[in-house]
Amino acid sequence: MHADDVIKLLKSAGGLSDRQITDALFGLGKPQQTVNQVCRNLAQRGLIVRRKNASGIVGNFIADEGAAHFSVQAKKSETIVTSLIPLELSQKAQELGRLWAESGDRPRLSGEIKKHWDALIDAWVADSEMPLAVRKMGGVRGGVVVHQGSGREVILTDNSPAQWAFSCALRGCQYSLNDLKSQIKSDRIPFAFATKRSEILEMKYRATLSSCGVNLNSKGWKLCHIDPVGLKAKILVQNLSIGQLENHFRLLLKPSNHFVVPKRWSGLGEIPEVIEEIRAFESHH
Repeated sequence: MHADDVIKLLKSAGGLSDRQITDALFGLGKPQQTVNQVCRNLAQRGLIVRRKNASGIVGNFIADEGAAHFSVQAKKSETIVTSLIPLELSQKAQELGRLWAESGDRPRLSGEIKKHWDALIDAWVADSEMPLAVRKMGGVRGGVVVHQGSGREVILTDNSPAQWAFSCALRGCQYSLNDLKSQIKSDRIPFAFATKRSEILEMKYRATLSSCGVNLNSKGWKLCHIDPVGLKAKILVQNLSIGQLENHFRLLLKPSNHFVVPKRWSGLGEIPEVIEEIRAFESHH
């Protein structure tokens, strides 16, 4: 199976879940971990978007044409092979993920708060006067570039605004879009973990996690994403399509795409089986 097979299927039937893709490509009831990993990788490339479909479950949709044009294209040589991890170990990882997903010690958000923040981030994206943020290697965190196609300001960042969004949501904050505009104007949303004296003159936004009091790391947590956020396209941020930047921004900031694990066990947040258990739990709560 190639990643191209998934793309072709979604072009004819957009919004299919990982389960439906697995059934179509491998047969009814077959394990879906392989398809899940393929779809997550395609989303990371910007070729597809993973969001809830009409049935209320996570579906896979072809990204806009601009995003696909600038994304790293799936190659036919990228054949999906069977995982070398023994099944019993995968099942133990799945069990561990389920235990953490259901644990009363895991900080998590109410359905009402997740719904509010999802709508808030969507409103942020829709307002072209609001800057977007992009998490990508290179550049000065808190510095800005101007998107070539739209003229929209794009802030270079690390995971700081994601930590800010989750922390605010966890406290029950229900900001309005005007509240966020005010916070951006007064530089009260962090786009950098810390500042460097050599870079401070290049930073338009100088708030940090510490100055905003929202450093989850200092409280013993690591913030993770359910759907991957990273941009791997080897072109300048300002030359990416606006659709790709918007999709990236939603995945980066929406608390519904966030979960935390203990910092001392930070690797949990990278294990596919754990992520899928978190996804399954959060989709029903």
